[in-house]
Amino acid sequence: MAGICASAQNVCTIDAKAWLTEKGAADPTALTAIDANSVIVDNEDVTVSTGAADQYKAVDIAFNGYNKVRFGADKDVDCSDLGLQGNSNPKGAGGEDPAKNFVQPGTGAYYVVKAKKDGYFYAVLKASSNKAYTVFEEGKCLSYTLAMNIADDADKNADPITNGVLTYTLPADEEGFYDQSNGTILWPIQIYHNNNAEATSAGNGLGVIMFKVYADCNYVFNAVGSKASFKGFCYSENPVDVSIVAEDGSTLKLLSGGSTDITEINTDKNDVDAPAYNIAGQRVNKNAKGIVIINGKKYVNK
Repeated sequence: MAGICASAQNVCTIDAKAWLTEKGAADPTALTAIDANSVIVDNEDVTVSTGAADQYKAVDIAFNGYNKVRFGADKDVDCSDLGLQGNSNPKGAGGEDPAKNFVQPGTGAYYVVKAKKDGYFYAVLKASSNKAYTVFEEGKCLSYTLAMNIADDADKNADPITNGVLTYTLPADEEGFYDQSNGTILWPIQIYHNNNAEATSAGNGLGVIMFKVYADCNYVFNAVGSKASFKGFCYSENPVDVSIVAEDGSTLKLLSGGSTDITEINTDKNDVDAPAYNIAGQRVNKNAKGIVIINGKKYVNK
């Protein structure tokens, strides 16, 4: 795997061009057939592989003037080079839409994470506000947190995201899986604007998808109706701060390790019986210690 993963402790930048060249690509920017279960990275924390057989190529990953994703104070995934992208939209083995049917992909371009330790996995990717995303744990649709950059002037017709950050956590049931009573997993821009299915796209940006992982479990993450452009990841035992870094060295925070500006998927319910979630999007008791989110509002229980 030499030359493919530049690792600083638990942060890994994937060299898509080197990996595709190793797999036989004459031109890494052109589509190359890649077998199912082809290992991309194997380290002490996780093994990351392709899912089904598909064609892959190296594509631009940096957007809006930002070219790094930083974890903690100084651990960077360098996005100035190209990321890895497949060719076919992921679907269930029977052609199901993962975001509508909650069926784990079996065909197309998706990524598989085999966890070796309990912790948190942050996938670094070019995120799109108008493509849904899904994560699965052992075939069950999982809650996750997505945070991405949006250029302030990306879409003048969209309700503006003035701080340049779109962030939300999918609601979870008591076991941390996606609460399917909320229906189809919508686009990020629609979720951000309170399940408004008419919300228009606000564009692309660097982002992360964060989800809890457990040792010896398999996880799948993917874009829906598109192909996730994957550049690297962070594994951490605990949540960490996540920022993106611009070419001039300035930073923009996407997520905080101890708290977050999460926008919950809202429902029409706004009463005392509403479910409570922690900052990882997992269902908790309303009296749980720490930050609890109820009806989209944060409360601190001491």
